[in-house]
Amino acid sequence: MGSQGDRIRKLFASAQGDVVVIAPFIKRDALQSLLDVVPGGSAIRCVTRWRSQEVAAGVSDPEIIYLLSARGKSELYLVDNLHAKLYIAGDDCLVGSANVTHSGLGDLERHNIEILVEAKIHEPAVEATLREITRTKRLATEAMARAVLEMAQVLREGERAKTVPKSREIWFPRSIRAYDAYYSYTSTVAGIVTASDRRVLEDVARGNLQPGLTVEEFRDEVRRLLKGMEIAGMLLDGEEDGTLAFADAKKYLDTLASDEFSAFDLWRAFVAWMVEFFPEQVVTKEIVEVALRRGRLVHRT
Repeated sequence: MGSQGDRIRKLFASAQGDVVVIAPFIKRDALQSLLDVVPGGSAIRCVTRWRSQEVAAGVSDPEIIYLLSARGKSELYLVDNLHAKLYIAGDDCLVGSANVTHSGLGDLERHNIEILVEAKIHEPAVEATLREITRTKRLATEAMARAVLEMAQVLREGERAKTVPKSREIWFPRSIRAYDAYYSYTSTVAGIVTASDRRVLEDVARGNLQPGLTVEEFRDEVRRLLKGMEIAGMLLDGEEDGTLAFADAKKYLDTLASDEFSAFDLWRAFVAWMVEFFPEQVVTKEIVEVALRRGRLVHRT
């Protein structure tokens, strides 16, 4: 039967119209192997996702935007929560688990075990998936590609310098410059000149956010990350006004502390991000130590 890549190439080689590639992970050379067989008159639409951690891990290449641009008659879109893999030529498609990587396509001796099933684009499940993709997709740009590549580079450099935790399961900010988060997200690494600058960019990069978010989309994503932290729930989930102090959170913060960032360093960063991204829900309150209070600000004289 041949590899999954051979099946996709056979489908694309016989295309009478547009060709569509939908996969969360697309590597440049693997995509080129598919494009090589597409008839010159066929337009190509690619849909993928770019996240800094995945690019840093080497499973996806934003550089495909330059490959498609050079070919012409091509469009590239991003979908934040894409997991589907579809390969479409006319009314025919292959649906399954294979990403556009050499191991996913089965082009390597040691490759992934994947499945692709023949289907028609008018089948209800396929139509529903394509409608959802159309509803949520955003056009990819070279600026987005550069931004995610730069954030991935910051993550790789941080791992080599041991400033980025090996575990990517828990997101927790370390910079107190929460007010600079969106600026860092939309700026280039060329402008990052201090350790403080790089730290806030590392926080954003570790958030694994899709490039090209608006200010409000970015704030929503950061709020989602913050709500996922155990100590944020201690403050936000209650129904009564309450105060969260360092002493309340220290036991948890000790589990995240390192030689570079003490529990109190992490507390200060947590306070800064909560106040910046939940201004209507939390305020700082000076007691013996900085604490966060849920409710309205009480002016003290």
